[in-house]
Amino acid sequence: MAGGAPGLAATGPRGAQVFFTRQKTSKDRLKIKWDYPEILKVQTTVDAPDSASSTTTRARMRALSREEAFANVAGNDPRPLLILRDCEQCKGTDDAMLNERVNNELTAMYARWFHCVRLPSAVLKADHTFSKLFEGRVAPHMFVCSHDGANLVPLGGRPAQSELWDAMLGLLKRDYERNAESAAKEILKLLAKYDHFDSMEQEYGNQLAQEIEKRGDDSAKVRELRKKIEKMKRERAEVEKTEAKLADLGLKRVPASAAEKAASGAQKQGD
Repeated sequence: MAGGAPGLAATGPRGAQVFFTRQKTSKDRLKIKWDYPEILKVQTTVDAPDSASSTTTRARMRALSREEAFANVAGNDPRPLLILRDCEQCKGTDDAMLNERVNNELTAMYARWFHCVRLPSAVLKADHTFSKLFEGRVAPHMFVCSHDGANLVPLGGRPAQSELWDAMLGLLKRDYERNAESAAKEILKLLAKYDHFDSMEQEYGNQLAQEIEKRGDDSAKVRELRKKIEKMKRERAEVEKTEAKLADLGLKRVPASAAEKAASGAQKQGD
């Protein structure tokens, strides 16, 4: 499960809880995919003299304007933004966003329709490239907004799940044509099928290796196992098609960002 939780709880015989662990495919679907803008080599420095009497220059950081910062963070990704500011307690984890006491799978599902961006704690320094993203008397730990910074909803660290979901679903409803909540719940149902496929793939693979070792590559049992594997691959492909259809919420057409308008204007002048 996203955030490193051991698995899901289900009610077994006599009301006892039975835990099971998600398999490889489901874990991948439930992993929040973070982007780290500083790694994208955004222009962050300007030349400045070392001293009033020196002609030697050194590089110092330059805070982008708020509009420039959003344009650089969003890049060419038109999805709404989910931006997380790291702190010493949550650095390198999803703890600021996920709650260990509850099921986080829906949170991870909603996150797939956001461009998730992670910034270092140093972003609060006045001269940091993206400091303007966190202006205000109290800097949010994270926020969601449209790709150009509009419709921003600030959030604290590890917000109540209902608060986080309301913020995420509000942006998804605004920026997508179709309903994210129902799509996420339907995709979650498909994860059980992926778990089954992954388990059976491993089981069939082990059986196949043993049969080949015992009876050779062309035994009846080997042929039977290979037919089962091929059938399972076709079934998985159908589930993947269903998932892809559910995941396509239809991103609404968004207006060009300031950076795109500037680039377009420069191109027209050069023509």
